[in-house]
Amino acid sequence: MPFRPPRTARALLGAALSCAALTAAPAAAQRRTAAPPTAARSTAVQTTAAQSAPAVHATLDTAAMLAPVRAFIDAFNRGAQTAPLDAFTTDVIITDDLPPFRWTGADALAQWWTALFGTTPAQRADFARMERRLLLGPARHLFVAGDDAYVTLPVTMTAVALRSGRPLSVAGDLALTLRRVDGRWRLSSHAWVRRETAS
Repeated sequence: MPFRPPRTARALLGAALSCAALTAAPAAAQRRTAAPPTAARSTAVQTTAAQSAPAVHATLDTAAMLAPVRAFIDAFNRGAQTAPLDAFTTDVIITDDLPPFRWTGADALAQWWTALFGTTPAQRADFARMERRLLLGPARHLFVAGDDAYVTLPVTMTAVALRSGRPLSVAGDLALTLRRVDGRWRLSSHAWVRRETAS
């Protein structure tokens, strides 16, 4: 026959168990509602990273910033004999897909422009007959830090093949850095990246 404690002992034991249950309930509820510590740390890291990323101010005059880019595009499409000097800094660095592929120094802009349009009258005539044109798309990325900026823009170059007369189209991107000098933005580096031949 199982042991059964006296009635008074049973009452005291039941009261003790009830108090223990009441004491444990708030602690369990607190454990259920508390957020995991790892999740809190992850959110804090993400917030810090977002705050440190470059941002573009809502009142930024993007038209003034991209003015030197449009000056370069206009000069190229007109077949200008000289590059628009006011659109570039004097220490501009240029990367393009024609030899020698990289231009630096005081004469970088002039040497690159000559490479674009040709060094001889025959080469310049061929360039004119190809009717090359650059079509600039809207900026994809634009980051500004004080007087320096970085921007990427899609560009489509159209032309006419010399032998067949067939229209050509090449898609690419311009990766540019700009510097504000005396209140005006100028191109401090210029890189052309060919993406694909559209037609």
